[in-house]
Amino acid sequence: MAGEDQTNEQPTQNPAEQEQIAALQKAASEIELVVLPLACVNEGKGAPLSMGVQRWFAQELARTGLKAAAPVFTAMTEQQGRQVPALMIYKDRWTDSRALQGAGRFPNAKHVVTANFSVSEEKLELELRLATVHADGTTVVERPEDPEDPAPAEEGTDAGSETDAESETDAESETDAESESDAETSDEPTIVDGHLEEVSSWKTECQASELGDKIFEGLQAIAEAMDKSVDHESAAAAFGTENSQALLSFLVGLGNLSALQGRTVPATADQLLNPLMDAINRDPKMDAAMEGLHAMTDILLSMQADKSAVPLSVQALSIAAQRRKTDPEAWHHLAVVARRLGDLPTAINAFNQAFNLDPANVQIVVNFIQTLRTAGDNENSLKVAQHAVEQGNEAAPVLALLGSLLIESDDFDSAEPFLRRAVDEGQIPSAYGDLSNVLWDRSEDDTTEQKEDREESIALLETAVGLKHVAKSSLEMLLDLASDDDNEDAVRLLELAGENHAGNPTVLTSLATYRLEDEDPNQARPWLEKLLALPRRSLDDDAFARRATLSLDIEDFESRYETAIDNVNSGQASKQTEAAKFLREIIAKDPRYWQPYLMLALAVREAEGDAAALSHLMNAVRLRPNDPQIRQLIAAILRKQGRPREAVEHLRSVVALNPRDVDPVINLATCMRDANMFGEARQICTAALQMIPDHPQFKAVLDSLPPPKDQQN
Repeated sequence: MAGEDQTNEQPTQNPAEQEQIAALQKAASEIELVVLPLACVNEGKGAPLSMGVQRWFAQELARTGLKAAAPVFTAMTEQQGRQVPALMIYKDRWTDSRALQGAGRFPNAKHVVTANFSVSEEKLELELRLATVHADGTTVVERPEDPEDPAPAEEGTDAGSETDAESETDAESETDAESESDAETSDEPTIVDGHLEEVSSWKTECQASELGDKIFEGLQAIAEAMDKSVDHESAAAAFGTENSQALLSFLVGLGNLSALQGRTVPATADQLLNPLMDAINRDPKMDAAMEGLHAMTDILLSMQADKSAVPLSVQALSIAAQRRKTDPEAWHHLAVVARRLGDLPTAINAFNQAFNLDPANVQIVVNFIQTLRTAGDNENSLKVAQHAVEQGNEAAPVLALLGSLLIESDDFDSAEPFLRRAVDEGQIPSAYGDLSNVLWDRSEDDTTEQKEDREESIALLETAVGLKHVAKSSLEMLLDLASDDDNEDAVRLLELAGENHAGNPTVLTSLATYRLEDEDPNQARPWLEKLLALPRRSLDDDAFARRATLSLDIEDFESRYETAIDNVNSGQASKQTEAAKFLREIIAKDPRYWQPYLMLALAVREAEGDAAALSHLMNAVRLRPNDPQIRQLIAAILRKQGRPREAVEHLRSVVALNPRDVDPVINLATCMRDANMFGEARQICTAALQMIPDHPQFKAVLDSLPPPKDQQN
């Protein structure tokens, strides 16, 4: 099955991505049984369902010990002026030549399963064939009686009705069929290497409600022919449900998931999510549907194929958690996604639910504590850590966090035993710096105990610097000792950290900070240059390095820059003009530092107009896309210029950055109305009024919209 990978900002692949690709290639070389896509022989009907059946067969056969795969075939097609991968569906019955071509993508495949699937209002028909792949001999390419032009399927389907087995998807022939079409125009028969030897075949004819039982029988038949046995005693046990419609919806959702993992987007986010949500709503205990939802939402959130992918994924996870109230992983996934989106209240509530259900789960506890700390709630962070340990969760990461929280509560003596265990039992990087902190100042001055404690403290930091990952706590400790105590060992270890972790922006920032405060600040320049050369660095790291470099290049930069910002904010035209002059000087020196563009836009807006300000703001947002102030200013100017549709895209970003802030949502809904995006405006207002009933501004926007098209005369 095709995997999903993240798009790197850089044109070259990093080592982790290269390792992932190598692992995928190795996995493909180990495949011994290929379950090819089902041919949807009744004019392509049943495509998403067929993909779900294909994937389910492969998953269940893999559980018997076979190395099985269910490949997704795609081809490039033009969509809105650009080339994108599109899912390819077969309409024609499988032939040996096509099966050999499909199985040939797995170099060591010994067996192949082909299936012909027919969906109609009256019945479903499925034919399975298991064959051995032989490398010797040749097979003539068999021509279909009525070949279709190969083209991508246009969209997927959801499971909203009882007739989901009859997919609405218009399926087309798979791309490789081109070789067969070409064969028709040639006088000589086209052949492919190898031949197939049938091992067994199986067929059924049934109603949609019987499909689960029938394909389970087909699974048993294939497994038996391969000298394997299926662990489950029945289809209900295999699928985890006795609800036939939940089963159908799950299979459609599984097919959509296969398409997504094949890097195609066959439908809108709601169409992709609906089948799995339908399965969970019909049978909340169906674990397979929840596992599919976990995978699908992760992909949708990473791809963001359409504007609704993020809110709909969050909504789906929230509904699933409510339906599966005793499933800690459902709550945990919702919490992790909400935290990633900046919705800390929702994240904390969901983490709390997960924690109460499973306080022994290390990842839940660690994520919950870290989220509470991010929210500034150290008191409850400590309570969670203490309760987890009391409940028997004494994993090293939990002990490290408990020790750190006790330090923040000035309870250094209580922190020490937990930190020692985190170091000894788990080599947790953060525990080294925290334990070093505990030891450094705990003994009286000029005593033997102090000497021993400080020697151990430095030894811990030296070990920390030599670890694969150096924690922020260790760097902060080293920076404090180097800057405040002029400790030579700390300076040496900071330099060593820079050598050992040259790709770590936190390390480079710590070294640059130390050198900037030195008698010769120019010693920071090599570290700043290394920081700016990193292919992956945060926007904050980038801004720090650029501002620090400017302080080295421009005399008295910091005081002059602060004065310029004050002048911009003064509202006085003369001071703003003076500030604009210096801001342009900064931009000329470093055109990739974002903040001067923002300040320049504010400085010139009154004197030079909105167009000039907008030009500077567009430069700022290109360099700092996650700044809500920049986005809001751009949106305000665009709306003023009569360009509300362009403003909508910036307001969407503001809402994503502040998901629980009501005002940006009101602005977005209002702007959508002004842009004649009535459907989306209605959707936002309706959803908002469900959470905040009778909110006057959302009601006003909703009332100002024309009726939906299906309600218009």
